[in-house]
Amino acid sequence: MKFGYYYNRDNKKQTANWGFNGEINFNNYNASSMPLDTGNGLANLMLGNFNSYTMGNAHVYPYFRFESHELFAQDSWKVARRLTFEYGIRFQHTTPTYTYTRDGSPPLEGAWLLYSVDLTKYNPSAMPVLDLSKNGLVVGNALEQLQA
Repeated sequence: MKFGYYYNRDNKKQTANWGFNGEINFNNYNASSMPLDTGNGLANLMLGNFNSYTMGNAHVYPYFRFESHELFAQDSWKVARRLTFEYGIRFQHTTPTYTYTRDGSPPLEGAWLLYSVDLTKYNPSAMPVLDLSKNGLVVGNALEQLQA
């Protein structure tokens, strides 16, 4: 029988794929900003009448990170000379993705921030649990189900 543990800390540095090429707005807003406005965005595009031009002022290089912890057990059982069963089980826990900001934006350069994860909504007691004594998967408040 084999047992094992695997740990992975992923540190993925990548360039963002957000638009840095600029955006030209041809919509009509008011006559003072666009005196030759046609009232139609497509017509303004063909005539070259634009209302505004905006462009990002900094490239953001987020450092996405997460961790993974895994446990496993496996075994083999030789039933006959030409028949062997290989079986095992694996448990894995992966943390939510977070980022180490390096874009100089608030709160401070190099501050640790959670990325798109609201930990106030995370409730480990509500996760599904495999309960072999009840022959199945228990969904809902796992701690109360196991104590019942």
